[in-house]
Amino acid sequence: MHNNDFICKVGLPKSFGEEYDSFDFLSPENNYGIWHLTLTEIAKLMALEMWFAGEIKEVKAPDDFDGSFRSPALIALLKNYIDAIVHKLQNAVDSGRLKAASWQRKFDESLVPEVTFINYDELRNYVNEIGFFRGRINCNVFDMYSSLEADIESQICEKLVFYRTQIKSGDDKSLRITLDDLYDEPEAKLSDVRAALNSSANENRRLREQLAAARSNMHESPLPTRSRRTLLVIIAALCERSKIDISARGAAQRIKELTEELGVQVDIKTISTILVDLPEALEFRMKG
Repeated sequence: MHNNDFICKVGLPKSFGEEYDSFDFLSPENNYGIWHLTLTEIAKLMALEMWFAGEIKEVKAPDDFDGSFRSPALIALLKNYIDAIVHKLQNAVDSGRLKAASWQRKFDESLVPEVTFINYDELRNYVNEIGFFRGRINCNVFDMYSSLEADIESQICEKLVFYRTQIKSGDDKSLRITLDDLYDEPEAKLSDVRAALNSSANENRRLREQLAAARSNMHESPLPTRSRRTLLVIIAALCERSKIDISARGAAQRIKELTEELGVQVDIKTISTILVDLPEALEFRMKG
């Protein structure tokens, strides 16, 4: 956080105190910010979820839209909706219905949405409590975010394991040295050259992985509403065939057990979310 006394002392403009960044939050105790979203990021996810579900009909797909939920053009078109959701989220935090992991406020006591962080589990509890996913057929944007965040978590864990191994082995110099450093040392030791090459190779691998992931994510797009409804109808038919009452208590547990028989793990929350959408999908297809 900025120190207002320091800002005044060095003669910076008062507006400087309203410039915020999120680096203070990227600390070990906050898991380096993994699985935490700002109010602005949450508002974008919610607006995009509504748009992909066909609820914001007045906003048309931008030109050359590739189906990505991270499309800057689409997010720009949804700005008014995003701003409105941010305001609701600020009220939810202020009222205590949405618990913030970290926050900052302006002089007028209003929350700064760009640096007010919410733990993902708290967010899921909140959106379930307000019924955000209830009756919403196309709920893939949050799932895509979860997938990306899990990838980030995996990469960070991999890096931490590598760095800790290097430090414990006494080879922590390789974490700092680069090939550029060796140009100024004609008599560099072979071990230093190897360390620099190892560091460069790891960085090169990391960049290649990021590029591959970026290319892969460009082709990701939420399942079209019609296709999702069709899948939900098929699931309902299979439940009927298996004598599973989708409205009965324990239905999700029975389906979970069936997936385990296939050697696949699906958590009950995911199954329950899908079961909630089945009646509406059936009703829609029957009307059609």
